[in-house]
Amino acid sequence: MTNVVRASLCGGGLVMTVVLACASAASRPATQEELSRLTTEALVYHYIRLEWSDRDGEHRAFDVLKNRDMRDVFGAIGQIFDAYDPRTRKGRAGRRGEDAYWAEALLWVIDNNVIRARALEDGRAALAACRRRLDRKEETGHDRVPVPYNDAAYSRNMTYRAEQSQYRGMLQVNATDEQIATQLERDHGIKLSKDDLPQFSDFLTAKDPRYVAWSTVVGDSLRTMRLKNFEPYYQAYLEFRKGERIRQ
Repeated sequence: MTNVVRASLCGGGLVMTVVLACASAASRPATQEELSRLTTEALVYHYIRLEWSDRDGEHRAFDVLKNRDMRDVFGAIGQIFDAYDPRTRKGRAGRRGEDAYWAEALLWVIDNNVIRARALEDGRAALAACRRRLDRKEETGHDRVPVPYNDAAYSRNMTYRAEQSQYRGMLQVNATDEQIATQLERDHGIKLSKDDLPQFSDFLTAKDPRYVAWSTVVGDSLRTMRLKNFEPYYQAYLEFRKGERIRQ
């Protein structure tokens, strides 16, 4: 079972019909074989609509999803972003807002466990769709702290801030990069500066956009979490530093 770093954070009738035919929430969880028969779009919807507490279902779905063509996965995610528009009744109808929220969470999971989204044209398109969605949320006041205090508006603002943070990380230094930096300092006494970390992230992305999958994550808390096989990251850092010295 894959150990996944998960984010703390448009759909059509046909897609939901396929998902529900695969496994009704009221009956039993979908099997790996049933998930493998879903189209990529349907699989994305299945994943983002899983109950948060269904960790086994999440792992089964992600184990299938991560082996799909990421261009198709990013395309499906981008469509979900574009379908949500809080400025219009149609754009915020049904589950569009909730689907878009969890689609960003899925994009974050992929970016930290499978491949850097910014390394692929379709991934960059999905990120651009995410940015447009966040801009639309800004237009409708999600970025403003409510005065006087209002529970619903405050919740919207906190959600927006979390989404912004996830989005910014996917543009350059993501959570895996931060973990690499933490272990370099903890295990090797190497402290990356604020300038070095983005450059090292760019180096890793250019070297292998799937570097985020070089190792699984172990540990059950932020304090104990670590990349199990850290040696490839350390060797990549030495290569990065060697290149820096040559350019100097």
